Formats: sequence, structure tokens, C-alpha cells
Amino acid sequence: MAIFNRLTHSSLYVKIAIVFVVLSFVNAERIKYFQPQTILLQPHSTQVFSVDINDSISESDLLYKVSSKDGTPIFFYREVFTPVCFDNKCRPLTINLYWNITGRYLGFELPEDEFLSKTDHEPFSVDVYEKLNQILATESTPLAEIDYNQLTVKPNSHGLEDIDAITSATPQNLAPYVIEGAAYTTFKLWHLIHGATKNQVQNFTIAEISSELIIKILESPIQADKIWALEHIDGYVDFTPNLKEKVFDLIKGEDYIVVEKALDAISENELDLYDVQQLLMKALIQENYNVKIRVIEKMENCDFLKDSVKIELVENLGSLNGQVFKKALSVLEKQELTSEMYYKIAALLESENSFISNSIKAFLKNENVKEPQILSLIKDE
Repeated sequence: MAIFNRLTHSSLYVKIAIVFVVLSFVNAERIKYFQPQTILLQPHSTQVFSVDINDSISESDLLYKVSSKDGTPIFFYREVFTPVCFDNKCRPLTINLYWNITGRYLGFELPEDEFLSKTDHEPFSVDVYEKLNQILATESTPLAEIDYNQLTVKPNSHGLEDIDAITSATPQNLAPYVIEGAAYTTFKLWHLIHGATKNQVQNFTIAEISSELIIKILESPIQADKIWALEHIDGYVDFTPNLKEKVFDLIKGEDYIVVEKALDAISENELDLYDVQQLLMKALIQENYNVKIRVIEKMENCDFLKDSVKIELVENLGSLNGQVFKKALSVLEKQELTSEMYYKIAALLESENSFISNSIKAFLKNENVKEPQILSLIKDE
């Protein structure tokens, strides 16, 4: 039980819990580098799980989960003891690797008096540790597509021009993605971080996912965390009022990838609800064009708009333009409209914008309108 007491009460984990900006430092006790943390709560307890992790260190299958006092999962970590082998030589690698609850890389920590070094036994400098931290945080990298044996090339088969002059063994196209003189260590760590353990961490989080936890994750400043949370709403948790408010706050943002994911998180069943339709209309009226186009595309999935929402869309039709205007007409084509609504739409036939007036004329013709005054306006000359 000593290890759990140490893990639970150590001030080290209190420091980790308050990380918000990239934390990277070396001190006399431990070397540790971290990325922004998803859940900013104080650690209170640690649980250890024996899991089936099919990776290069599968003999070390313990996964630790650190939670807050109220039981909210904060981060996970593994204690790694593995050899790094190259040129028929092996060196031990002892390191703790950390993941946020979304599976995103959080950081690494070396035991007291341990350090990383290059093949010539040169210890990593602060700059090198910082570069390694950023390499490990990068998900899209050639390291994902290559084999361990591809980290080195033979000069007599590729020519000296293909060899990194500093490492003398690393292909130039891989040089930006590994630490010079420590390519194998970089490769090993990257695959441990972005491999099977990441999936296990995500599975643990999904097993206890809730609307409240999704809201906490959405407060993260990191886009990847937001996207992960938004992708685990529909079919996973209830779309509670608080979660709904949080999702629509994101729809107002300028990160259009997140905006799309937020709209995708709204299920077809939710689209039938009056408050959701109201919030979509509000965004359609108030937000910029890039948000409007995504909102109206979502509204195209609404088969039955509430009457007040239909009226509001008709009344604001003239303020829309381009493809947003065109798609708004597409939304209205699916709806049952009243004579009053048709008259308000027909008023746009007088628009000086020929695109709008012609689109309205075509729309009214397709609607099989029976109002004599409107028919007289849309008849062909």
C-alpha cells in the first residue's frame, strides 16, 4: 500500500493537476515535461488496473487512474520499464508516461536521478527534452507509418546524400520527427503513447462517461479534447440543458472544426425539440457567414420546424445571402407554410438582388401556391 499512499499524497501530482500551460522543467529531483491538462482538478486517489495492453511492453500491464475527490477521472499513467535496442545493443528505458482522459498525451516523468541520453551517452539538454515533449504530443507524424527497422538506412544502398550528417543513421525525411542520436527512443516512446494504451484510456473514460464529465472536458483549451468530447455525446450521454448550453456556446466560436463537431453532436431526435430549433435560429441570425452555413445545413435535417421557428426563418430570409439563403429555401421547401408566410416570402420578389428574386420566384412556383396575388407576380411574361 505504500506506493498508493505515495501516489495519492505526493505533491508531485498536485503540481501536475494545476498544469494549464505547457509545463516543462528540470529540477534536482525529477525530470518531467507536460502538455496542457484536460481536467484541472486536484488529485485525490489513485487506482491501479491490470489490463491487456498488446504493445511492445505488454509484460508491464498496469494502468493507473488518478481521480479527484468527487471521483472525476483526471489522468492516467503507466510505469514503463523496457529496453531500447539498436546495433545489437540494448539500453534500459525507465519512464512514467501520462495520458489525459481523452487519450491525448499529457507528459512524461523520469524517476529520481534518471535521465535520457543519446547513443554517445550525451544527456539530453533542456532544449532536447522540450523537443521530445512536442514530438510525443504530435499525432500526425511519419513515425505512425514506419517500422522500427526503417529508422536507419545503409549509406551504400541510399547514398550519403540521404543520410542525416549529425545522426549518421537517420533518414533526412525523419530527422524533424525524432531526437538526433536517440531515434529509437523517440520511436519507442511515440508508439507507446499513441498505441494500445491510448485506446485503453479512452475505453476507461467511456465506461464512466456522463454529461457532467463531457462538460468538464469541453472546458479544455485544447481542440482535440473538445472534438473527442463532442464525438462522445450522441449515443453516449443525455443531452442535458447544461450540456446543450455548452454545445451551443461552441457553435458560436471561430474554430469551425469544433463548430461542425458541435452541430454533429445534436442528434436527429434533438432537432425536433423546440428549444434546439430556437437556438439554431438564434445562431443563424446572429453568427458570421461561416457559422451560418453550417447551421443551416444542420437545419436541413429538420423535417418539422415548429410554427414560431418557421415564421422566424421566413421573416429573416431577406437578411441571408449566398448559399445560406439558398439552403434556407431548401429548409422551407420541406415545411407546411401558411398563406401569411408565402406573402412574406413573395415580398422578396422585389429585391434588387436578382439572385434572391429569381430564387424566390422559382421557390414559389415549386410550392404550388394558390394565392392569386402571388400567382400574378410569379407568372411568366
